Amino acid sequence: MSDPEPSTIRVPALFQLGWFRWLPSAAIDVEGLLHACPGEPREEAAQALALLHARRGGLEIKAGDGPRALADLEELSATLPAAPAWHDPTGDIDLTTVDDPAEALAEQAEHVERVAQYDAMLVKSGLEPARTVDDVIGLMIRFGLVTATGNDQRLTLAADPPLPTEILPLSDEERQREDSLRWHSRFGRLSQRVLRLFLTEDGDLTQSRITTTADRLAATLDADPDSIRQAILVLIDEGDFTVERQGATADIERLAGHQRFDLVVDPAKFAERGSYRLNATIERDEA
Repeated sequence: MSDPEPSTIRVPALFQLGWFRWLPSAAIDVEGLLHACPGEPREEAAQALALLHARRGGLEIKAGDGPRALADLEELSATLPAAPAWHDPTGDIDLTTVDDPAEALAEQAEHVERVAQYDAMLVKSGLEPARTVDDVIGLMIRFGLVTATGNDQRLTLAADPPLPTEILPLSDEERQREDSLRWHSRFGRLSQRVLRLFLTEDGDLTQSRITTTADRLAATLDADPDSIRQAILVLIDEGDFTVERQGATADIERLAGHQRFDLVVDPAKFAERGSYRLNATIERDEA
């Protein structure tokens, strides 16, 4: 259930803010390119992403060194078709070669529906549908996620990007869901570290109750007490944890850092949890 070896996961600010749910899938490539190469001219960025898409599609490029090889690569990039805005999960799969054609068809239909829903949202915002990676770059600039400066529009990830709920025409239900998902994304990993205090190295539950304080947990897990409180609220929201003080249910947000409480897990409900990651180190961009 837990990772055998610790790993490092970078969590971009756009993921923390929830934008990956509200942008075409090529935005992930745009973010990755601009994280590695800030200040890339827009045209060259689009060409680099076209090359990336072609290589994913099977284009073979012979290895080379020196300025000539780099020039040849840039020349090749300029001749390639634009990368699409969306990564089709099934692409040109031959259904006769897959184990479950029905599942592949269902995945294709889900992808088509998602693109259609996104197009409708853009139209509602007075924008054109996104079909190429350059369209995606344009959306990211318009939404304030990327800045473009100079005549060649050198692209940089925004230092303080807005939330989707601040930009997009979302319903009240979508806004509430977005707030909840972003909260889980922000504190979910820390909640797993709190959960780890109840487990063996193999992921087995060893105890159902810990008496502690927010300050003590913060010192143990190298986090601030307010974040600890939010992490505990995530565990409570997931349904198998409660907080008690002097035998009664307590509100973790109202307890001072030094006040003792019992963090309690219901073993039966805990057994219904799915798999979880416990050991990965998180590297977060500022969000």
